[in-house]
Amino acid sequence: MFLLLLIIFSSTIVISFGFYVYYRYQYFKYAREKRQIKRELMKIKDTEYSNFLLHESEHYKSLKMWN
Repeated sequence: MFLLLLIIFSSTIVISFGFYVYYRYQYFKYAREKRQIKRELMKIKDTEYSNFLLHESEHYKSLKMWN
């Protein structure tokens, strides 16, 4: 009886550890994808901001020409 309980307890620990490793891997995979998406969005925002500054610079130069 003791041996049976020991086997059940040990197998439960091994299965729990397996789930822990699996879900930890899934979390880090999700976090890595989230960081990549965030970097891509920052690149897009930086590009949009650069385009805005370029447009405003051209607009400012055109206003200076008229004055």
